[in-house]
Amino acid sequence: MIVHVYFSLYSSPTEAYGSVSGDLDLEPPFVVGTHVTVLRPKEQDWLSGSLTVESVTHEVNLEKTMIGLEDVIAQSPEDASRLARRFETEAGLFCDIYD
Repeated sequence: MIVHVYFSLYSSPTEAYGSVSGDLDLEPPFVVGTHVTVLRPKEQDWLSGSLTVESVTHEVNLEKTMIGLEDVIAQSPEDASRLARRFETEAGLFCDIYD
């Protein structure tokens, strides 16, 4: 099922790097507290590729389901940049980087 996902990307626990959003083909059901796979994990990468569902909104008029996922807190600005590229190239998501 095609759903719209969105979450924030941080370059440290206190510094926002950007927001990530886009459509993914995921298997229902979508329940708060469960995990969905956004990226395939890479060897020796701290990010497992799965994120926790924090909110689910069904837009009846748009026939769309929107899923808010947990924030991703990278280990550095360089790590956040690397993850942003992975989210875009591997998952087909869009990363809006904050200036």
